[in-house]
Amino acid sequence: MSTNPETLTPPAWNAHVVAFVNGTWDKRIDTGEEFDQRTLADLFNAGPACADKLVGPAFLPSSYHEYDARSHDAQRDRGQFVALTADIDKGDHTPKAVQTAVADFVGGAAYLIYSSPHSRPGDRRWRVVVPLDQAVPFDQWFDAQTALFAFLGAKGIETDKALARAGQLVFLPNVPTTHVKTGTPLRNDDNEPLYYQRTATSLTKPGLKLTEGAVCDGMAAIQRKRADDEKKREAMRAEAEQRRANKPRGTEASLIDDFNATNSVATMLEVCGYEQSPRDARDWKSPLQTGDTYATRIMDGGTWFSLSQSDTSAGVGHKCAAGCFGDAYDLYAHYTHKGDHKAAYRAIGSEQRGNVIRPSRFNTPEWMQEVPLPDEMPDYVQDTEFDIDPDDFAPVGASTKGDSDTFELLDIDELENLPPPQWLVKELVVEDGLTILYGDPGSGKSFIGLDMALRLTLGMDWHGFDTRQTGVLYIAGEGARGLGKRVKGWRREHKTDGVNSPFLLLPVPVALLEPDQRAKLLRTITEAKRRADFDIGLVVIDTVSRSLAGAGENGADEMGAFVAACDIIRMHTGGAVLGVHHSGKDKDKGMRGSSVLLGACDGTIRVEKSEDIVTLKTEKQKDAEEAAPLYMSMKKVSWPAPDGEQTTLVPYRTEQRPVSQESMGTEQVAKAFQMLNEAWQAGRPLSHSPQVRNQGRYAPSVIAKAVGCGERLVASHITSWLENECLAIEVYDQHSKSKGLRVVEFLGKGAGL
Repeated sequence: MSTNPETLTPPAWNAHVVAFVNGTWDKRIDTGEEFDQRTLADLFNAGPACADKLVGPAFLPSSYHEYDARSHDAQRDRGQFVALTADIDKGDHTPKAVQTAVADFVGGAAYLIYSSPHSRPGDRRWRVVVPLDQAVPFDQWFDAQTALFAFLGAKGIETDKALARAGQLVFLPNVPTTHVKTGTPLRNDDNEPLYYQRTATSLTKPGLKLTEGAVCDGMAAIQRKRADDEKKREAMRAEAEQRRANKPRGTEASLIDDFNATNSVATMLEVCGYEQSPRDARDWKSPLQTGDTYATRIMDGGTWFSLSQSDTSAGVGHKCAAGCFGDAYDLYAHYTHKGDHKAAYRAIGSEQRGNVIRPSRFNTPEWMQEVPLPDEMPDYVQDTEFDIDPDDFAPVGASTKGDSDTFELLDIDELENLPPPQWLVKELVVEDGLTILYGDPGSGKSFIGLDMALRLTLGMDWHGFDTRQTGVLYIAGEGARGLGKRVKGWRREHKTDGVNSPFLLLPVPVALLEPDQRAKLLRTITEAKRRADFDIGLVVIDTVSRSLAGAGENGADEMGAFVAACDIIRMHTGGAVLGVHHSGKDKDKGMRGSSVLLGACDGTIRVEKSEDIVTLKTEKQKDAEEAAPLYMSMKKVSWPAPDGEQTTLVPYRTEQRPVSQESMGTEQVAKAFQMLNEAWQAGRPLSHSPQVRNQGRYAPSVIAKAVGCGERLVASHITSWLENECLAIEVYDQHSKSKGLRVVEFLGKGAGL
């Protein structure tokens, strides 16, 4: 009889616990609840669930399970990791090939391999779990993960590098009823999986030790390379500082300094297609690289250094002995103007909308994530690109920035003749801006947003407003099923069934505050452009709150991050973003959440419903006068279906007006006109734009307090007075072009509205 201790006492890894998550949308950040826990032994014994892919069971390979366990930062700081994992979604590898590669990596340690939810013949996909003999902090775990990815890659098995992120979900065995894209059955009539496969060692096998074998060799080599890189970067820093100190200061210096002060290096790296390392937020992978290294690092003082030979050879920034370096401006000049600094200067100098630059469109490469690999790697990664030989670089030369010593200047006539803003929807949605469409639940805002998107893709006018045809990506954060019915009804109503249009739907919300989700969206937009064979000139985010993924709407930092994410989308597409949002609890104060959103957007359109009439009011328009209110009715459209009649609503413009349930008295009206006239005469007129609320000039608020009625009632009357030309919006300050309300015809006691 065997006396091997393995057969008597299960190894310690059996009892190691991990955070258990019930699908992608299981987030506890708002509730403060802890996540459940499971032991690794439980995972080894689990059979496949039967759930849609994104709501299937998942785990985090760390024992940290507090409410913020899905935060990458929280796991990096507090996580204790107990397993390595791999996601193999490409290559249609046989189970034997995957098993052999994993077994070679772990030696005699335990492992679990199982097919992923949509795996089927011809498209076999796998997940791998390798228990560790003891829990380790993030830095050690990350290097071990990297070694596993490199080892499998050398065997011809590509893995998803996203699993090196600290808070990345690993989905457990799960087989849905059908394949989500094709509808192919994945279970038989008895609900048994058709294609699920699993292989695992016994629970008595030891956990993987990071101090021996292939994983140890890989980790040691990675750490040696990292130390060597730090020495190279320090030498680059010293050389860059010396060059900057010796550089003559020309007229162009202040403009470039202003650009760099406004556009951070991190933002420009993301816009230019760089991918951020999950290990260190300072490290990025260039879109020019062919390997999986993170050779570009953000340094203090608004500079970046790259050890990538690909970047150096392409002429990004300035060459030095070990690579190249630069600032945000250098990235902008290279990626948006192909290194033509004269063109870059001209673009900055003539930028109408401030110093935030909108680079031209480019294709974002497929996402790969890896730390820089070492000079002396184990045999299994010898073919990986990592080595940077300074002798291969061209000699360091002087940097020239264009053939002119001065910037192009605009005189007052040239400034006046700059081209006007371009519109997607005339006077409502600017071509490269952020517009917010908001209203109460049930007000019809999503119907309006969808109608606008569909009309743009077909080149139709928008209810009398001129448009420019473009492709649209519609992010359906509230779900796709309801939108499918609305689209079908809209197409039947407008007789466009079977007509191709560049409209693409993203059926799940995107957490825009998470860098990996944001990067994935940019790649999706590039794919949407390819599939539609049309520029994506509008991205619709329905709704703003779902895109925040639980982050507080009232926080200035969170809403500022949302605005920054929209800027990145606009820069990537060269187009517009339309956000669908909710009204606040106090409807007189406009949109829900932080005022940062109102301050940053180019336009806001408020949607209100009264009985059967929907009113659209332009409350802010940065590049034009606010458009007059627009009134719409919702036509019910129905059609037969196998399970009964289906119906939806389609908006149409109407001349009808909502019936007001309230009215201002004639004395209140008279006082209102007196106040409006006195304010105009005093040179500080009132305005009906909510933007001036903090200036004490918002007419509905000022008048409502003075005459004793509600702001919304006053606002509706002001709209009516403008339509009937009793009031006018006119410029009162020629210098600032500021506008206000001027009385054209007095109303009051004895006069109707």
